[in-house]
Amino acid sequence: MGATPVFELRGAIPVALAAFSFSLPRAIYFSILGNLLPVPILFIFLPMLSDYLSEKFYLAKIILNKIFTQARSRHTNKFDNWGAVVLFFLVAVPVPLTGAWTASLVAILFRIPPRKSIPAIFFGLLVSAAIISAISIGIIALF
Repeated sequence: MGATPVFELRGAIPVALAAFSFSLPRAIYFSILGNLLPVPILFIFLPMLSDYLSEKFYLAKIILNKIFTQARSRHTNKFDNWGAVVLFFLVAVPVPLTGAWTASLVAILFRIPPRKSIPAIFFGLLVSAAIISAISIGIIALF
């Protein structure tokens, strides 16, 4: 469940604790592991997929170029200076549409190298896991 783009760690930890009665360390371990598994795969295959779609489909080329060009022109200066820090907070704050998948997409979009982005994503996951664990334990204790 931690490897899925919607639930990620935010869904995996509560489910592991409540539904499967995992211990907290085990729930955190498997949730982080599951959430990290897709990251290197995304770094390898998303640029290849983007290139393939751009080569094979003219409409995809226009759409992808527009998206990439606009995003890069607006935010490249910020990501050149603060890229890894932004990725860390993008993952660490457990709100909808943030997490390892989104951070990976942002890293690829702004060409933040994996040697900088993957550690930022990992440490963001640790913080997010701590926050989600505390919330989950509190809610489980109420019931």
